[in-house]
Amino acid sequence: MAADLLDSIGVIDPGRACRNLQSLALHPAFPRNDRGFLVQLLSALGETFEPERALSNFERILESRVDPDALLRLLRRYPERRAALFTLAGGSQFLTDTVLRHPDFLDWLLRPSTLHEERSKPAMASELWRWVRQARGGPADALRRFRQREYLRIGLRDLMRLADVRRTTLSLSHLADACLEASVRVARAELEPLYGKPRWRGRDGRWRPCEFTIVGLGKLGGLELNFSSDIDLIFVYTTDEGGTRGGRGKEKISNHEFHARLARRVIALMAENTEEGHVFRVDTRLRPEGGQGALVYSLRSCEVYYESWGETWERQALIKARPSAGSPALGQAFLDMIRPFIYRRTLDLSALDEIGHIKDRINSQIAAAGRRAPNIKLGEGGIREIEFIAQSFQLIYGGKETFLRTPSTLEALSVVEALGLLPMGDCAALAAAYVFLRDVEHRVQMTHGLQTHDLPSEPHALTILARKMGFQRTESAREREAFAAALKNHQEQVSRVFQNLFRKGDAPEGADQPAPTEEAPAAAETLEDSLSPSDLAPYNFADPAAASAHLRLLRNGEPFARVSARAKRLFDALLPRLLFLSLDLPDPDQAVVNLSRFVEKGGGREGVFTLLIQQENILEALLRLFGSSDYLTEILLAQPGLLDSIFQAEALTSSKPLETQRAELSAEAFRGSDSTQRFARLCAAKRGEELAIGLRSILGEADIHQTMGNLTVLAEAVLAVGLRIASEELLALHGNPIEENGGPAGFSVIGLGKLGSREMNFGSDLDLLFVYSRTGGTDGKANGKSAARGALSNHEFFLRLATSLRDGLSAPALGERAYEIDLRLRPEGQKGAIVAPFEVYEAYFRDRAETWERQALCRARPVAGSPELSRRFMELAHGFVYERPAPPSLASEVDHMRLRMERELTHEAEGEIDLKLGHGGLTDIEFLVQYLLISHGRENPSIRRPETFEALRALRNTRLIDGEDAEALFGAYRFLRQVENRLRIARAQPLHTFPSTPEGMEMLARRLGYADDEEGSSRAKLLADYERHAQRVRAIYRKVLGLKPQP
Repeated sequence: MAADLLDSIGVIDPGRACRNLQSLALHPAFPRNDRGFLVQLLSALGETFEPERALSNFERILESRVDPDALLRLLRRYPERRAALFTLAGGSQFLTDTVLRHPDFLDWLLRPSTLHEERSKPAMASELWRWVRQARGGPADALRRFRQREYLRIGLRDLMRLADVRRTTLSLSHLADACLEASVRVARAELEPLYGKPRWRGRDGRWRPCEFTIVGLGKLGGLELNFSSDIDLIFVYTTDEGGTRGGRGKEKISNHEFHARLARRVIALMAENTEEGHVFRVDTRLRPEGGQGALVYSLRSCEVYYESWGETWERQALIKARPSAGSPALGQAFLDMIRPFIYRRTLDLSALDEIGHIKDRINSQIAAAGRRAPNIKLGEGGIREIEFIAQSFQLIYGGKETFLRTPSTLEALSVVEALGLLPMGDCAALAAAYVFLRDVEHRVQMTHGLQTHDLPSEPHALTILARKMGFQRTESAREREAFAAALKNHQEQVSRVFQNLFRKGDAPEGADQPAPTEEAPAAAETLEDSLSPSDLAPYNFADPAAASAHLRLLRNGEPFARVSARAKRLFDALLPRLLFLSLDLPDPDQAVVNLSRFVEKGGGREGVFTLLIQQENILEALLRLFGSSDYLTEILLAQPGLLDSIFQAEALTSSKPLETQRAELSAEAFRGSDSTQRFARLCAAKRGEELAIGLRSILGEADIHQTMGNLTVLAEAVLAVGLRIASEELLALHGNPIEENGGPAGFSVIGLGKLGSREMNFGSDLDLLFVYSRTGGTDGKANGKSAARGALSNHEFFLRLATSLRDGLSAPALGERAYEIDLRLRPEGQKGAIVAPFEVYEAYFRDRAETWERQALCRARPVAGSPELSRRFMELAHGFVYERPAPPSLASEVDHMRLRMERELTHEAEGEIDLKLGHGGLTDIEFLVQYLLISHGRENPSIRRPETFEALRALRNTRLIDGEDAEALFGAYRFLRQVENRLRIARAQPLHTFPSTPEGMEMLARRLGYADDEEGSSRAKLLADYERHAQRVRAIYRKVLGLKPQP
C-alpha cells in the first residue's frame, strides 16, 4: 500500500523510498504518532523533482542538526518553508551538500526574507566585506563560505521559480563581482604596507595613483554567469610609468610588478582549492597574447596589442567586456579604448567568415573527442550558435548602430530585431531558445555542481531534468519525450538561422542557385567565358594572359580549393571596378598578383570581396599599394591586422609627432620579456609604421618632404626605444656607468647623412656616431643590489651598449632587421672603435680630421641619448666645421672628391643614369651646400642647418646664393628625391639609378605620374625632365665653387 502511495506521487523507485521512510521514522526526533505530519511530508515529497533524493537528503539533514526537533517544528508550522527545504533536497545534491557542511546556513535560508529578497551587488559586496573583516579563518575562508551561502539562496530561488534565468545569471554575476572586489581589497591591504602604493607622475609633475581594474569577459562580462562557470578575466593597470612609493618596506617595485603580484594574489584568493573549495575558477587566457602573455597589462600596452595584433576572435570576446572590480574609471577607459577595435567604422562582413570558421573548429573538436551525449552549449543549435549569431551582427553593424554595443546576448538580439537585421520571428525564436537552453544548463550543473553542458544519458536522470524544466508529471517516458521534443524544436530553430547566416553560398555548384538572367548572369559565365587575354588588352596590362590567369585565381582559388558560389558572385560584382581602376595604375599586372596573394593570405574571400565592394576607397588604395611597392605589400601580408589601422582617416591624413611615435613603439617593444623579443617587436612595429607612411606617399596624402620627415621621425623613435632596450639590459647586468670624477657618465647617438638631414627614404641606412662622456667604470649595482655580472670599465660598457643597439636593429636574433647601420664616419673610419669618449673626438677633430669629414658633419645632429652630452658634442662639431677658417683649397678639395665619386662609383660612361652620384645629381646639390656652409658658417650662424633643403633656404635668404639659382636647386632637389622615393619604395633597397630597360623606365614614369599622350611617351618626358634638372644643377654647382663651366 505504501509503495502504491509513493508511486502515485511520482516516486520512480518506491522500494528505495519505503526504506528511507522507515529509517526516517526511527529517528529520535521524528513524531511517530503524528499522522498529519506524515501526510504533509508525503505531500511535500510529491511536489519535489526527485522524491527519493529528497527523502534521503532530508534524513541526512536531520542527522546533521544539533536541534532536529526545532527544524521539524518549523516544518510542521510553515508549509512554505517545508516546500523550500524539500525543493532543495530533491533538486540539487550540490546545494544540499552545502547545507550538510554548514547546518547554520539552513536557518538563514528558510527565512521568508531570504528567499524573497532581490539582493543588489552593493548589498552583497558590503556584507561580504564585513565577513572578510570578521573572519577568524582568514579572508580566503570568508570568501568561500559567503559564496556557498549565496549560492544556496540564488539556487533555491531558481529551483522554486522565484527568479527567472535572467535574474539568476545576474545574481551570480554580481556575486562574482563582489568576491573579486573583496579579493582586490584584501590583496592591496597585504601588498601596500610591504612595497608602498603604485604611483605615476603626470605631465604637471604631480604623482597620481596607478589604478587597477579587472575586466570580466564571457558569461561574467555579459552578466550571464551560470552555477559552474569559470570567470574570464583581464587585469589592467594605468601605466608602466612610475612605481611604488611609501610603505614600511625598503623594496620598491615597478607598477607592472606590483599589479602582477596583486593579480596573482586575487587569483589565489578566488581559485585555490581549500577545505572549503574555491570561490570561482579563474581563466585568464583571453588576455592579450593568451597564455603566453604577461598576466597584467597597462592600458597603453593593451591598446598597442589590439591595434597591431588583435584578431577577430578577440574582437568577438571583447564584446562582452565589462569592468567587474577595481577602478570604475580605468575600466571605462579600457572600454573606450577597445571600442574602435571591436566596432569598425565600416561594415565588416568578413566577421561572418571568421566566426563561421571558429564554429567549424568547435564542431571538429567535439567530433574528435567522440562525444555522444548532446551538448547544449557547443552542439548544433546550442547556446554558442545563438551567441555567435548575435555577435556577428554586433561586429558587422556595431560601428554604426551604437545600441548593438552590449555584452548581453538577449539585449543584442532585441536590437537586431528592432533594426530589422533578422526577421522578427527568428529573433523571438533565438531569444526563447537561449532562455530555454540556459535554463537547462542551470539545472544540469546545479544537480552536482559540475561544469558540464552534456545532457544526461540515463533515462531516470533525463526524467528528473524534464521535471525541473517544468514538464508535467505523467509517465516518465512521456515527461522525457515532451522535454526532448521541446529541446529539439529550439535547437532546430537556432540551427536554421545559423546555417542561413553562416553557410549562405557554400552549397555545391548548381544547388539552390538562381537561374541566369540578363540582370544577374550565372557566375560561371562572367569570367570563364568572356574574360580572355584579348578582353584585358584595353586595361593597361603588360601581360594580359598572365593577368587573366591571376584574375581567375582570385575568383576560383587554387586548384581543388573550395570557393563558395557567393564568393564568386561577389568577385564578379567587384571585377568591373577593379578593371576600371587598373587603367590608372602604374603596374596593374603586379597589383593583381599582390591582390591575389592578399586574398589567399586573408582566407575569407566573401568578407574581403564584400569589404572592397562597399569601400571603394580601400580597393583603390590597396591596388595602388600593391602596384607600387612589393616591399610595403610584404609588410601587410606579414601583418594583416594592420589593414584596419592604416585605413583609419587619421592614419592616412596625419603624421605622428616624435613623442607619440616613441611612446607607441616603446609600449609594443616592451611587451617582450627580454631584449631579443623586444628588438624583434620593435623591428616589426617599425615596418608597420613604415607601411602607413608609404601608403600616404603613394596616395598623394604626403609630399616628398613630409614623407622624408615622417621616416626620419620613425628612425629617431626606433633608435630611442632601441637604446632603452639595450640600456636596461646592461644596467641590470653591470650597474650604472660613472665618470672618474664621480658623476654619471652619459651616452649619445649622433645622426649623420640622411638621418641627420631629416631626409630619410625607404631603405635608407642610418649613419651614426656613438659618443660617451668620459672614462670611468660602472658601480656594479642594480636597484640597490649587486648587479648580475659585476662592474665594467665605461669603455667596455658603452662598447657593449653600442654593439647591442647596432645588432638589435640591423641583425636581430628574431625577425627582420629595422635598418642597416653604417658607422664608417667615426674617427679613423673602419679602423677605429665603434664608440669613443668625448675627449677622443675632441683630439681627432683638432688634429686629424679632413675636409670631407667637415662636410659630413654639416649634417650632424643628436638623435638619442644624453641631452647634455649631445649639446657638448654639437658645440665641438660646430667648432670644427664652422669656426675654423675655410682653407683656400676648399673648392678644389670638394670638387676633387665629387668627381672621384662620379668617376669611381657610377657607370655613367656605360650609359647608366645615377640620380644621386651622377652628373648633376643629388650629391652636386649637397656638396655645393656644404661648401657654402663651411665657407660662410662662421660669420652666418643662421645657415648652420643640417637639412639640405633648409640650409639652401637659409643661404638664399642671406644672399649667399643667387635667388634664381636657389629656386632651380629647390625644384631639382624635390624632383630627384621624388624619383629616388619611387625607386626605393618598390623594393626598400638603396637604389639611385634609373632602370636599364625601356619597360622599367616606363613603369617608373607611371609611378611618378607621367602619362603617354600626343606630346610624347611617359618615359621620354621623365628623361627630358631629368636631363633638364641635371644640366642646370651641374652648371650651378660649378658656378658656386668658382669652377669653369663645362663645355
